[in-house]
Amino acid sequence: MSKYMSRVIFDVASRKDFETRNIEARSVSITTAENEKLEVILSSDTMETLGSDFKVKIDESRSDFEIAVVRSRNVAEEAAVEGLDVEIIFPKDMIGDLEFKLNCNELTIKDIECRNMEFGGIVKELTLENVSSKIELDIRADMTIRASDVTGSIEINQISSKSVLEVPSDFSFRSVTEGTGNEIRYEKDGVPSDDFSDRSSETTVEFNGRKSILTIRRI
Repeated sequence: MSKYMSRVIFDVASRKDFETRNIEARSVSITTAENEKLEVILSSDTMETLGSDFKVKIDESRSDFEIAVVRSRNVAEEAAVEGLDVEIIFPKDMIGDLEFKLNCNELTIKDIECRNMEFGGIVKELTLENVSSKIELDIRADMTIRASDVTGSIEINQISSKSVLEVPSDFSFRSVTEGTGNEIRYEKDGVPSDDFSDRSSETTVEFNGRKSILTIRRI
């Protein structure tokens, strides 16, 4: 457990979309719980004044929630990315679409089923575990994605980047390459291999953007 922690809980009465604005953190974890609560937990091992330096703001409209983690002027963005951890727990049966704008080193998405997820910004490492959705990744950085038990689609949009998608040996997917000058490469046991995608699979990995390389690696 982290040394410093701040928690906000908000009641959710009906199914809605959720959007976050510019979360800056070392890590962001997104999951669900069997209740009707939206919970946002901020934690850190180094930020003693966490409670006063960061505020969670939640705005509700008829159709959605907007979630913002507001950083004090006394804290630099670099310090947040190095020392702040954010966990967001959504009510499992109340989720419509999810949209996130992030700057973080690690993003974990676990135990979520929804129509669409969209992520924009900077993410260096992404873990997907037990996720069913159309997942759109518009990420401005080289990225490592680890996918386990994912159904739907993973749609990656990058410019002049080199990213890796790690999948287990039993992960079946259909690959699609779009955009200009993009390439999907394949690896097994750490060495280049032939295309091992499955055209008949219901799960899709789509690579879009410009002048980028995605390596899909079986582990």
